[in-house]
Amino acid sequence: MGLGTAIGTCFRKYAVFSGRARRAEYWWFILFSLAATLAAAAVDQILQPHQSGGPVSSLVSLALFLPQLAVTVRRLHDTGRSGWWLGGFIVYLIAALMGSVMAVFGPAGRGSPGHVGEIVPAVLLGVAALYGIFLFVLTVLRGTDGANRYGADPVGADVS
Repeated sequence: MGLGTAIGTCFRKYAVFSGRARRAEYWWFILFSLAATLAAAAVDQILQPHQSGGPVSSLVSLALFLPQLAVTVRRLHDTGRSGWWLGGFIVYLIAALMGSVMAVFGPAGRGSPGHVGEIVPAVLLGVAALYGIFLFVLTVLRGTDGANRYGADPVGADVS
């Protein structure tokens, strides 16, 4: 599967969270998403210099959010794992960010260096980083051979 086929497949399956995605489909789409995001940020800098974020990069990010999420879930399915591995990461990351903000800016965060306001964010975000590395490894792993509970093997199958 090449870049064009992967992009086409991911946009045809824009919000399809069932089935499986082979490694090539996933990584080509991630590469396309990165390139599109960088190009949009460059356009925003040309249109609005000295400002972070902008309308073009916001629209591109919004347009790519669901297909990125869907292809990641399908990629996890290809390795025989539930999409909730990604859902758990997102929920944990939100909770870790909220906990970090509370630890830094809340009443327990004020005090001497090394206080809970400095330790908690490091631990919470460190665990999130480890979980993110674990998910990265899962997307790199080879998919299960043959059909699994999420569908037919996408290697050699018709992916349209």
